[in-house]
Amino acid sequence: MAAAPKSQLQSPGPARNRRADLIAALSCLLLLATFAAVSWLSVRQKNATFDEPNDSIEAWIATRYADYRISPADPPLAYYWAALPQPKNALRADFNATNWTRAAHEVINEHRFSIDTLYHTPGNDADRFIARSRAMMLVLAILVGALTCLWSWRLGGAIAAVASAALFCFDPNFLAHGPLVKNDVAIGLVFVAMAFATWLVGRRATIGRVIALGLLCGAALCVKFNGMVLGPAIAAALLVRAFLPESWVVLGREQKTIARKLLATLAICAACLAISYPSIWGCYRFRFGSSPDPSVHLESKWVAQRYLDFERTLQPSASRVDPTLPLSIRAGLFLEEHHLLPEPWTNGLIRNVEGTRARDAYLLGQYSETGWWYYFPLAVLFKTPLATLVAFAATLVFLIRSARGISAEERWAMVCLVVPASVYALAAITGNLNLGIRHLLPIYSFAFIAAGVALAKWRARRPRAAAWVAALLGVGLAIETLAAFPNYIPFFNLAVGGSRGGLALLGDSNIDWGGQLKQLVAWQHAHPDRPLYLCYFGTADPNYYGLRYTNLPGSMAPAPASGGSPASGPLPPKAVWAISATQLQGTYLTPDLRTTYAALREHEPMTVLGGEIYLFDMSGP
Repeated sequence: MAAAPKSQLQSPGPARNRRADLIAALSCLLLLATFAAVSWLSVRQKNATFDEPNDSIEAWIATRYADYRISPADPPLAYYWAALPQPKNALRADFNATNWTRAAHEVINEHRFSIDTLYHTPGNDADRFIARSRAMMLVLAILVGALTCLWSWRLGGAIAAVASAALFCFDPNFLAHGPLVKNDVAIGLVFVAMAFATWLVGRRATIGRVIALGLLCGAALCVKFNGMVLGPAIAAALLVRAFLPESWVVLGREQKTIARKLLATLAICAACLAISYPSIWGCYRFRFGSSPDPSVHLESKWVAQRYLDFERTLQPSASRVDPTLPLSIRAGLFLEEHHLLPEPWTNGLIRNVEGTRARDAYLLGQYSETGWWYYFPLAVLFKTPLATLVAFAATLVFLIRSARGISAEERWAMVCLVVPASVYALAAITGNLNLGIRHLLPIYSFAFIAAGVALAKWRARRPRAAAWVAALLGVGLAIETLAAFPNYIPFFNLAVGGSRGGLALLGDSNIDWGGQLKQLVAWQHAHPDRPLYLCYFGTADPNYYGLRYTNLPGSMAPAPASGGSPASGPLPPKAVWAISATQLQGTYLTPDLRTTYAALREHEPMTVLGGEIYLFDMSGP
């Protein structure tokens, strides 16, 4: 059997030790099982977070009714998976309701339909319905951890795999968002799988590997619209591969010159595009329309007009110039008009561009509609455990100091870890969507893998020092993460004061996503004599859980089941104000209400429920 060319990228792999490998594999499995248990036990104590009612209904209706009018801004691929355990009769739904028939015309209608179906329809069990989909999403999160372990093992052996697994399994952000009916972790799974496939293709490009990469590129476009960034990120890595000095075996032929390797890169990217295009059609069942009802159409032109109207409001009246649509919206309209892609996909693309043009955000006590370039770097510093931050910093120093002595195989692995993650991070930093660390989760696995490999290499040089440092960081990581159980949405590391310190730092899904109603109900049962005034940030209905309350100005909760108008006049004795952290920050409130609730931030709350709902005793002066 002929030997492979010496210049071809090949990894000799670490020395094999069957007993050590078995222990490491069992350790990884134990860590993943711990992750699953901690994440599930945590989320079981929470009601639906802000987006989950709408997204879980989208998943069910898209899967069982082939209708995409609910939340077309989220492609359905991951939600098909979420809805697998949901039968067609899982819920009673009124498909004659106005909110359903007009869901294609206005976003508020689809949200109202979802909330009415889950919380206001007799016989429907909202928590049980959402829990079934949460269990499916948790499986995807576990797969992220498993793939992180696998790639780490391939690059650095058993030690690297265990270290990467520990960083993943005790990461509070993955623990928080892993089981949620959202697509943030799902796109992270696709991204790390794409980078892994790219690494394999760069070592030896076979037909099977190229097809797998193309299918993953198509999946990225069908899971989340920021998946459009992943293709260029992977293409950038392949472009770097073309300029590496090592030859590249492509479809059985050794390519040695840069020109031939560039041609191979172009051909691979073209193949991925060719596979991605029918993948989008397949995701929508090869149907152009958004609904089996041919009379239902999504109003993309109206969304585009709304973009123009908003642009006009930003211009001074004295020098107003008629704005033009960006290329992305014009492309979406063209593709839709000529039926080149399914209507719900093009409409979702247009909605995403329009919706991210300006979005209220909160950072360090400041408010902005267009965000800050340093938002995500600070979010990482605030919401990553201290032990993990130390591991990241040590990895960066180790890689810089070892850069000159790395092998060809290690250089290509570094490209596959650094280049795609950097492209994705750059897109996030330069965007206007500053809502939460969850949008940066897709690149965390790359950092976990790099840290694991760095530790394995350091251990080969200085085994005793590496073992002590790894043990100390591991214990510190476990303690800081488990101490936050079960409240991982509002996790902030100890250096910034935990969730209480986070109130002054970041908003929205970083600290409060409306999931603490059950804790508030439990508090009310323990204090039945305290009249409760509520300013809630979330879409779940407090009435569904039996909460007795009076709405405060700015509350998103519906009118209480007991009736009555919003709070006015003098407060009764022993009154308590329960205010969600996001409303306390005032991110989405009027300036007057921001000022009102900002005054409360100067006072010590009587208690904080799950890091998300602040209770203030209003019975005193």
